[in-house]
Amino acid sequence: MLTVLFSQVDFWVANFGSQAALLVAIGSEGTVLTDVLVDGSKVNTVNVTNATDIFTFSAFADLSGCRHSGVLLRPGEVSSDPDTCFSLNCSQTAVLQTSTCGPLERCQGNGICSLDSICTVTGPAVIDFHGQQNYVKDRCSYSLLRIPSVPDFQVLANFQERRRKDVSFLDSVTLRLNGSGVHIHLKQGGRVL
Repeated sequence: MLTVLFSQVDFWVANFGSQAALLVAIGSEGTVLTDVLVDGSKVNTVNVTNATDIFTFSAFADLSGCRHSGVLLRPGEVSSDPDTCFSLNCSQTAVLQTSTCGPLERCQGNGICSLDSICTVTGPAVIDFHGQQNYVKDRCSYSLLRIPSVPDFQVLANFQERRRKDVSFLDSVTLRLNGSGVHIHLKQGGRVL
C-alpha cells in the first residue's frame, strides 16, 4: 500500500555477510507500507509515516533468515521433524545448520536416533557394521563397538580355542565402562559376571 501526497520513495537493500536489511525512506508527508514477501508469503511489513509536524523519513526491516527446500526460518528459529530426526537451526547470524541421524543410525520416529547396524560374530568370523567380514586368527580380545557420544563405553569380543586348536571362537563378550572400571562379562551358557 502506498499513500503519499508528493514524494520520492527510496528502497535500499543491504547485505552484511549472512544478514540483510531493507530500508524504506520517503522525503515528504505521507505513509508508505511495504510488505516483504518470501515465495508469496508476507514475512514483514515496513511502515514509514510522515505527518506535517513529525517526520520519520525512514524505517527498516531485518530481512535476515535461512532457507532450506522452500522453508523459511528466522534467526534463532529451529524446525525439526521427529518422524525423520531431521532438524534445521537458523543461528542468530542467519547461518543454517542441519542435523540428522548418523550414517549407522536410524530415526525411531520420536526424534531419537539409534544404532541401526548389527555386528555379527560367528565362529572365528566377525561381520562388522558395514558388512565387511574379517577372521580372527588368535586368542585375543577385539573391540566391536565404541560410541563417540559415550566415550567410556566399549564392547569387546573375547576369542579362545574350543575343541579345535587351529581356530578361535567367541568365548565371551565384555561390556566395559572405562571411567568407572565396570566390566560386565557375558559368558557362554548365559552366564553373566
